[in-house]
Formats: sequence, C-alpha cells, structure tokens
Amino acid sequence: MWIPPIQRTVSTEGKGIAELCESIARHVTHLTQSGGWAIRERNRLEVELDALIQETLINRFRREVSQGQYDDALESIVQRKISPWEAVKLLMNGRTK
Repeated sequence: MWIPPIQRTVSTEGKGIAELCESIARHVTHLTQSGGWAIRERNRLEVELDALIQETLINRFRREVSQGQYDDALESIVQRKISPWEAVKLLMNGRTK
C-alpha cells in the first residue's frame, strides 16, 4: 500500500520541487510494480469504452426514432403519464402513445 509522503514546496522559490518530482517518480514505480497502474488503466479504458458505446447506441437510436415520437415520449414523462422506463419500452417498440 502506498502512503503518500508530505512534500513541502514553495513554488515561488523553487524549494522542494526536485523532492516532489522524486516522490512522484517513486509513486509511478510503485504503481507499475504492484500492478496498480495496469488496473487503473484498464478501469479508465473500460469507462471510456462504455461511454463510446453509450454515445454510439444513443445516436443510432435517435436516428431511427422520429423526433415526434421522442417528443411525445418525453412529454408523457414530463406529465407523469408514464415512467422513463415505460417510455423506453414504447420507443423501442416504435410506439409512444
């Protein structure tokens, strides 16, 4: 487990900067050797991939559903006639009313 050291710095005077850089380098080494870097990178890439999939699917869906259908579903949600989940089901089946 990495316990971050307290690094005193005074940027206007350039004090402690070299020590801070060394501490950062030691942390990178620790993450690399412990496998933590790879875990963090995998998690970051998973989030990025999921976001891209989500954006792609939403764009594809919005192209296939008419603006009128989408607006009708949204208005039904606003008026509390249906839940967002019900609206999704209706839109997925090509109906909004």
